[in-house]
Amino acid sequence: MAAEPATGTKRDRRAEILEHAARLFHDHGYHATTMDDLAEAVKLNKGTLYYYYESKANVLFEILLNTSEKRLAMMRGLSDGLSAEDAVRHFVEDTISYLAQHPVEAAVSFQEAPFLQQWLSKDQVRVIQARYRVFEKHAIDAVSQGQAAGFFDPELDPHVAAQALTGIVSWFVRWYRPNRLPAKEIARQSARLALRGLLIRDVSDGQ
Repeated sequence: MAAEPATGTKRDRRAEILEHAARLFHDHGYHATTMDDLAEAVKLNKGTLYYYYESKANVLFEILLNTSEKRLAMMRGLSDGLSAEDAVRHFVEDTISYLAQHPVEAAVSFQEAPFLQQWLSKDQVRVIQARYRVFEKHAIDAVSQGQAAGFFDPELDPHVAAQALTGIVSWFVRWYRPNRLPAKEIARQSARLALRGLLIRDVSDGQ
């Protein structure tokens, strides 16, 4: 039996495996990618690969978990004292900025989201979906706060509005190309469009 590598080495190796797996899932889809493909990409025999990850599902789960945790950490990092307008603005702008910095992992997250129940165990699905709901709740709370303050259209259902906001940031990874406007400018314009749809009155650039 091979000796277990040092903790730091094992952690680095797992990160390398996830990076290659995300690229393979992005390019070929989760279903079409095999553990043989991944072993070849990271230059490991399949037996050694299974030492790090027991299954392809566990690889996907960790990619989705890492991505969702980073997005939630970003949301939690926002100040509780933000106005509703600024909360929505940051929700859109910061999420798009994050997705632009992690395009492959983000694309895999959205690409495989409709098929979680096919690919993952029930417990894994519950964990990921719980994090998705927390992320969405940030948008729901921001919309509800703005309605209570009299800034956002009271006729909008906060859940529907939150889904629309999530859709704006989610579709960014599907159409964004680096040779278009800088991601920061796209984020700013996307937030402005989102706020125009929510506000009763006009919105400034927030500058």
